[in-house]
Amino acid sequence: MSDIGSRIKEIRKDHALTQEKFGERIGLKDSAVSMLEKNNRRLTESVIKNIISQFCVNEMWLKDGAGEKYNEGLLKKKTILSEPLSSQQISVLEKIQTLSPAQQEELLNNLDRMDISGNVSANSLKELSQDENEMLKCYRKLNSKDKDEILSFINFKIFNSESIKKKEKSLNCSHDKDGSDIHSKIV
Repeated sequence: MSDIGSRIKEIRKDHALTQEKFGERIGLKDSAVSMLEKNNRRLTESVIKNIISQFCVNEMWLKDGAGEKYNEGLLKKKTILSEPLSSQQISVLEKIQTLSPAQQEELLNNLDRMDISGNVSANSLKELSQDENEMLKCYRKLNSKDKDEILSFINFKIFNSESIKKKEKSLNCSHDKDGSDIHSKIV
């Protein structure tokens, strides 16, 4: 099993950093990094924390060589936080901030039912017909402009359908005096 100095050097090499650049990221001079890699300097808790936060290293692996080298959860969060947000992502975050804690929890529960790629979970898809599943897959492949156009069309159709039903109800009968279908006259 490797020593802690070798593990520190391995992390530095994984990121293709010189001792100087690695030291800058964890708050040490290059000479101190060299001493750590040679086990000639004791690793302090603050340096351990800096290495973990800067390089998403698993603490147990760093200290003892046990477990996975990198903490996948930290890597994922760091990647998300380091990438610039689009205006749409910022808008989503702003809307989330306006939600109550209960609403945020409900949103998280709904998101948990979806997988990373945005597909509804297998349990939810079972409720949809095969045609509906295919339409949903096609819809997800569209760009945002086409999605907006489709949603506008659907809303228009729903509005018109509801409008026709209201007109039929207000007439309070299904046929005109001559027996013809009122629906065909409305449309």
